[in-house]
Amino acid sequence: MASPSRYIRLHRAIFCSTLTLILVIQVVYLLTSDNCGVSIFSTTVESTNQWGSCQLTKNSTLSSSDYELYRAVHLSDFPACAAGSWTMRPDLAVIPSAEHLQCLDEELEGNCHDLEASKNANDVTKQKLNRYNSMVSNKLQNSPGIMNSSDPWVWQSDLEEYRTVPFYKTNQDEYKERIRKLFENRTMYFIGDSLTRQWQHSIKCELVHVLGIPIERADDMVVYIWMAKRGIEKGILRKHGSPFTTTATERDYVVFNFGHHMGPKLGPNWRSSYRKFLEDAAKISFGNIPRSHVFFRTTSVRHFIRGKGDWNTDSFQAGAAEPTMQAAWRDFGGNAPELPEQNLIAFETFLGGGDTKHSGFRILDTSPMTLARADATFEGVHFCLPGPMDFWSRMLYYQILGDERRTERTSQN
Repeated sequence: MASPSRYIRLHRAIFCSTLTLILVIQVVYLLTSDNCGVSIFSTTVESTNQWGSCQLTKNSTLSSSDYELYRAVHLSDFPACAAGSWTMRPDLAVIPSAEHLQCLDEELEGNCHDLEASKNANDVTKQKLNRYNSMVSNKLQNSPGIMNSSDPWVWQSDLEEYRTVPFYKTNQDEYKERIRKLFENRTMYFIGDSLTRQWQHSIKCELVHVLGIPIERADDMVVYIWMAKRGIEKGILRKHGSPFTTTATERDYVVFNFGHHMGPKLGPNWRSSYRKFLEDAAKISFGNIPRSHVFFRTTSVRHFIRGKGDWNTDSFQAGAAEPTMQAAWRDFGGNAPELPEQNLIAFETFLGGGDTKHSGFRILDTSPMTLARADATFEGVHFCLPGPMDFWSRMLYYQILGDERRTERTSQN
């Protein structure tokens, strides 16, 4: 007959085994689900922000497929959270100097820190007046940091495709040295509409007022080429000729996007029209610029609240009082939502299959990070400067520095 002590040990063993099983089940659950509603990935990366852990990681299936990764991010419940995180870090965020801010203010759509200037300045434009009227009538919201040009939010990601070059109060000299070297003997061509115009202007202001580069040189380093509905072939080459065949070199880069002039505004067949624009773009020659140096920048969401009006209605609601990593495509787009479908078409065209898959073009996926920043919208479409566009630049810089590291390793071998 078994002794009482033996029964006690047996019960303890059963209890410990059961507890271990429960803990294993809990761990498996945590590793197969996340706060962003993404279930197609097997693991998550621990986040240090207030929204919890939800960033995706590549698994063995996705590690060789940018197409699947981009689709996974854009089809997740909360794409910004899947791609990385916005974290409030006033101890790190760099505030622009007065001269830098004055340069940014020269952009037609960008000054969100001086509301009265939008009404009283001698150069009042329709865009500035629209913003003024929207703010005073409570149609439009911005966060405090955006409205006083001291945005405390920084973007961070553990995914190579979504990383940015860090520019913090703690590493300003290192950053300046790296980016000055990156721009040496190089021109970046930015092709697109008014959002692209905003972005390239912010980069020029950075070159002059952060890196200390003369404006004349900055104008050669950053070239803006307007393009909207007509596409690269009709809108640029037939009208101006190719700006790439005579002066461009293999060190140069191209970034293009014309998404805000596409979408439902083209009519019920907009999807096929948009695909045709992208397919035509994939066939364009950029002279000496390598195909791998050509990026399609994903289209950012229009931060008009879904179902609350749009840019062409008398009443609308746009923006937000603070960033949110729980932002979803379904929250925005006004009366004519086009995302994520528009960017999914671009992924399919350039990465998913068919002739254009081998175009060699790459994706600069700024759209997920921007989705979370409704608080930084200028009037529902454009963005406040300074603001999240600064991190578009640092994402591009990160990709270029990666190219240079790979080239250096290849030359050493």
